[in-house]
Amino acid sequence: MVGSPHFFTGDGGSWFCPSLAISRDDVGNFAIAWKQDTEAFVDRVFG
Repeated sequence: MVGSPHFFTGDGGSWFCPSLAISRDDVGNFAIAWKQDTEAFVDRVFG
């Protein structure tokens, strides 16, 4: 199952929510952080 936002690049890349890692902690609160491959996504889209 894939949600939105979802990006596709001309070279066949497929990126779901490319910049944020969204999860829940042990209590159920949202935990939001930058994904490690955010720079790779930007390079492939604008490179």
